[in-house]
Amino acid sequence: MEARGRPQELAGASKRCNDVNKEDVIAALRILIADDDQTVRKALRALLEERPGWKVIGEAANGHEAIGKAQRLRPDVVIMDISMPELDGIAATRQIGQMVPKTEVLVLSQYDSEEMIYKATEAGARGYVLKTDARNVGAAVEAVCQHKPFFSPKLPRTRRPNLGKLRGRRTSA
Repeated sequence: MEARGRPQELAGASKRCNDVNKEDVIAALRILIADDDQTVRKALRALLEERPGWKVIGEAANGHEAIGKAQRLRPDVVIMDISMPELDGIAATRQIGQMVPKTEVLVLSQYDSEEMIYKATEAGARGYVLKTDARNVGAAVEAVCQHKPFFSPKLPRTRRPNLGKLRGRRTSA
């Protein structure tokens, strides 16, 4: 398997998120958390690292930092807040999709408006989870790393966009 510019010790790692065999995916999942709230980042890290083989490889407090770390660390999944200083999560998601196309983005946000959900998915996010529904983050990460959409069960179906109809939508790598 190609290391995609990662350090040599990662070159022999088991199958990555982009290989869809679920058992192998769970064994080698690399996650970047981007949220301006340190308490949220800390709670997410604890929640995610309870899963065997899941590793939070970095944290970012703003959109620019998220882009830089995504380019450098090449995570399988970025969990992205929308409302961040310097560069918002929508713009950061779009740039990560262009610069690191094998990385999937999962938005974790307080906003449940149809407009925000549409903007996030149009920018390239594969999933959208409300912060009030954070217990579903694990299931959402599993879905997006297999290139499947995931929307918070708390979102009314009418607010969930049809990903196939979004113009410019990234397809699975």
